[in-house]
Amino acid sequence: MRRFDIIIDDCAHIGELAKTSFWHLFLNHLKPGGHYAVEDWGTGYWGNHHVHPDGEFFTPRKDNGAMHWLANKVLKNAPIEWPKLGLLGRLLRRYQYTRRFPSHDYGMVGFVKQLVDECGRAEITNPQYADSISHGSTGIREEPRFSSMLIAGGVALITKRKG
Repeated sequence: MRRFDIIIDDCAHIGELAKTSFWHLFLNHLKPGGHYAVEDWGTGYWGNHHVHPDGEFFTPRKDNGAMHWLANKVLKNAPIEWPKLGLLGRLLRRYQYTRRFPSHDYGMVGFVKQLVDECGRAEITNPQYADSISHGSTGIREEPRFSSMLIAGGVALITKRKG
């Protein structure tokens, strides 16, 4: 099987196709220490485009509920040390910093976010910190398959871990 030092993927600009292409080429055809470039991942922000429909799935709305609003009002000047909070403050503190940010979970941008998660695999699977219910931890810390990832100007450059 032939292995390459560099793969530049000028893919179909559709998240699911790019993901399939990436993992096949990355795992089977890229040398350890090699570089993989995902080109034009920013097409996932293009809305209403008949060729690159990924942008239609961007959701700029905020998933902030009444509890998040109340937490921000009540805890605005809350003490740094949580034990000093009253009962209401202790009940609301979980809502203060848990709002969901406006985001893009689909298409090319969603795929690149999955690659970022791969970079954080060691922390996601760390038995000391990972909650097995929410993260699916196996109890074994798994190292990422990437040694680095650089995201810039519509290109994501991933370097495959050696050995």
